[in-house]
Amino acid sequence: MNHFAKPRFFSKVCRRYGEVLLGASQPLLDTVIEELASVRIWFHEKQVLWRLLCAVPSLKQIGEGILEQCRKSTGPWSSVTEKLLYLLYKEHRMSFLWDLLAYLEDRKQEIENVYVTTAVVLPEHVISWFVEWFKVHHHVNVRIHQFMNVDLILGSMIIWRNILIDFSLAPKLRIIERTMAKDLNFELPKSFF
Repeated sequence: MNHFAKPRFFSKVCRRYGEVLLGASQPLLDTVIEELASVRIWFHEKQVLWRLLCAVPSLKQIGEGILEQCRKSTGPWSSVTEKLLYLLYKEHRMSFLWDLLAYLEDRKQEIENVYVTTAVVLPEHVISWFVEWFKVHHHVNVRIHQFMNVDLILGSMIIWRNILIDFSLAPKLRIIERTMAKDLNFELPKSFF
């Protein structure tokens, strides 16, 4: 199955939060993931409150009131979930919450995300090859998210673990263009212009 998604870099800060949480015991981690999932559902139904919470972190009383209302509606939280949510709010990083939850869920299933940008839709056998290649060479299970960019000249661009690999023809053409410009500047006689 092809997943179309816009490639993005996963925040290193968000990854650090995730790695700290992954160090918790499995029952506690399961509880935190479950509680964050219920928070996600609650805020999904209350988009205005979510935008307000993310956009106006300087209004401390309003933000804390929204978090308190969420806690009352989604049930009591473990101390880890409560500290995490208030820390994200205090550090103006509430927008990381959905990425953090997706990261925890994927890591729990031992899956990593790879974003592939191409000019055309990749056939299923090519996506399967990518999945197998990552499994063999990097010992990880991956989920391929495909993004199409018709401006891309041949090849592809891959984002994995905050690493961008550009296999497109564009960088090669830029190198050729620079080389030609450099060579032409040095070889053309001044009287030529």
